[in-house]
Parts: sequence; structure tokens; C-alpha cells
Amino acid sequence: DVVTRHCPKLLAHDTVNRAASLRSLNLPSGDDHLVAAWLETEYHPDVPRPEIDAKPHLRRLLGHLGVPTQFLATEPTVLPPKTNPSGTETKKHSARAALRDLLRATGVLDNRLLDSVIAGRRPHGLARKALLVGIHARRQQTGTDGKPLVLTMVALYVDPDDLASCQVLVHSDRRQAWVRSAEGVADFHSGAIGTTRFGRTGEKTELTRDVVEARLGELLAMTPDGTPMVIFVDTQETRTIWPGLQNAQLNAGPLPGDKVRGGGADIAVVRLNTELSEIGRPVTRREKANMPSDPAKPAAPDRKVYRLPSADGRCWLFAGRSVSIKAKGGDKGAFHTRWTLPAGLTSQLTVPWHSYTGKEIVVVSPGSWSPEQLAGLTASLCEQAVSWDDRTQMPVPLHLAILLDDDHPDYRVSGDEDA
Repeated sequence: DVVTRHCPKLLAHDTVNRAASLRSLNLPSGDDHLVAAWLETEYHPDVPRPEIDAKPHLRRLLGHLGVPTQFLATEPTVLPPKTNPSGTETKKHSARAALRDLLRATGVLDNRLLDSVIAGRRPHGLARKALLVGIHARRQQTGTDGKPLVLTMVALYVDPDDLASCQVLVHSDRRQAWVRSAEGVADFHSGAIGTTRFGRTGEKTELTRDVVEARLGELLAMTPDGTPMVIFVDTQETRTIWPGLQNAQLNAGPLPGDKVRGGGADIAVVRLNTELSEIGRPVTRREKANMPSDPAKPAAPDRKVYRLPSADGRCWLFAGRSVSIKAKGGDKGAFHTRWTLPAGLTSQLTVPWHSYTGKEIVVVSPGSWSPEQLAGLTASLCEQAVSWDDRTQMPVPLHLAILLDDDHPDYRVSGDEDA
């Protein structure tokens, strides 16, 4: 059911009693309901930002009610002088993107993601039930009593034979349990971001690892015995928590899932790195097909996962092109540098330039899988995103865990994050 309400006071960028406005809506509640809120808020880049932004307050208040939210920026009724209103297609595109993000927050999936990872669709696809888990950790830079560590965990349970049984689960600190995505998202956004109990050094590191192990054990207990688990982690964010993820002691130190693996669970760990200063930018392709006629122009990466030859079969490169560089006229950076741009193209200097990107996929611990299977699965989970039509930097479970943090009302970035 879709219910529309006109609530200008609730959405006003001002000091108002939003809680009272929410109570007047009489939103349904209970275990048999899933309510999500799609809210329009006024925004225009040429209009000064208000001192009070309604969005963080609303996200937190609705989170307390168990309602995940998504906002849609709408233009003010009166636009600034010499400003043209957005066209119909632009508004449609924004609305579609916002609706998809709302469905992503509620854990509503269509068949595209699942079709992209099951066997028969791609090489090394899933042919058995599996738990795919993303672990995200980030140091929050704005804490007043120390810098809290934000820890989010999202699991995707996939049954290739039964689409209806597939689930997105989020661990809720508020309930101390794994819950469906909508509840977990709402719970996370209703509370404080991160905790100073967790950390990357000393006893705090051990506590962080113990908490993760307990959560993984609870997750496994919710699925049939023998269900394999694949854990995805970001190299930059987690290698100081689990030293076994570091190159110098790869798989020779602590890893996520160690305790549940010791209890007989089938656990695989995949590490991802998108930091080009560490993995290098893909600029060479040796295939003869579709090579550019200009030998000085780099060949665009193909839709393949490349095995790195000196890594014992466990390290792969998934090269790619951004949406911008794939767009019409967006590949100027492949032809010129900003210092060699012809006079007729100087207007392009003000346009963002993109180059080829890549992510390193390292199979730290394969479990019962082959490294080729895990590399292909990881690439498939990046190739088909949940809420848009292009690739994501991280595979779906880890991508969702990162977005959960990014959408928090208190999310701020101040300076460089500690790796």
C-alpha cells in the first residue's frame, strides 16, 4: 500500500515538534507490518543551506519507530533569480534513484542480483545455499569522549533454488540480534554512531574481534547446518583489527571467523582493496580484440577478472570504468592530459575527468570453495548492484554495511580515516 500525506511542518527546516507530527500520522506497527518512509525535502544548490536540516532529525525519529527512510530533494516553490527549474526527465531520474534506495534500505530485492550470482548465469556461480557477510569498520572522527569505532555487519542469505527464501539481515545493537534489513537499518539510525568500547589497538581490538565472532556464531545458528559462509572485508578498514589480512602475515594471524571456523563451520574470507596507491591503476591490456588504434591510448578494461600471476592463485584484479568515463564524451582523459588538451576542447577542463579503476580481490581463506569461485562470486556481487544499474566498489553485503554507516544522522568525515 502507498499512502501519501501532506506534512509541511514535519519536513520544515526549522525548530518544530516533529515527534507530535509523526504521532498524528498513526503509522501501522507490529511484526506483520513493514513501513518505510519516502520524504520530500526542499533543496536547491543556489539557495543558502538552512541552519537546521530536517533530514537527520527525521531519520532518527522514524528510526525509533522502526521505519527506514529515504529523502527526495525537491525544488523550492520560488526559485532564485536566473535559475531554471529542473526538467521532467531529471526529476524522474531523481525519483527512480530515491525509490530504489528506499527499497535497498528495506531489504527488498528483485531477481537481478540473485540471477547474477547463481550457477548457470556466470562462471563459478552459486550452486548451493550460502551466507554472504560484509563487515565494515570505520573510525568516527567527531567523538567528544574519544573516537568511536563504527562496526556494521550485513548478511545476505542466498538459496539459488528459492528466491523467496533469500534475505538481507542486519545485526542490530539495539536488539542484540540479527534482524531483517528494515529493522536493522532503523535501529542503527535511531541511536548513537559507533562506540568507544571497540577499537583497533590493545584490549579494544580483542573485544572487537570477540564481538564479531559472537555475531557470526549467532548468524550461523539461524541457518541450516553446514551452510557455508563467505566474509567480505575492506583491506584499509580491517587489517589492523585482524593482522591475518595483512600482506606480511596473510592467513598467518587472526582472521574474522576464526572461532566459528574452529567449531567446524565452513568459513571463507575475501579481502578487497580499492586504494589505487597500493594496487596500482590498470593501464595495460594484452588482448588483441578491440584495441585502440592509437598505441599511446590505454585499452579500456574488459569485463573480466584478471588473475595476478605472482600471487599463488589467490590474488585477482577486477578492473573497471566509471559511469562518467563510459558516458558519451566522458573518456577525454584516455586521449589527453589536462596539459595536452587541444584548444577546441578547453571547455572540458571544468568537467570531472575519470580514469580506469580497479579493485584487488584477495582470497585470504577459501574454505570449501576454490579461489576461482570466490573471485567470480565477488566480482558478480560488485557487478550487479542492489539499487542502481552499474557496479559498486564493494560486493553487495559489504556495500550495504558501508551505506548503513554513511546514512546515519551523525555521520561525519573530518580528515583522513585511520586504516
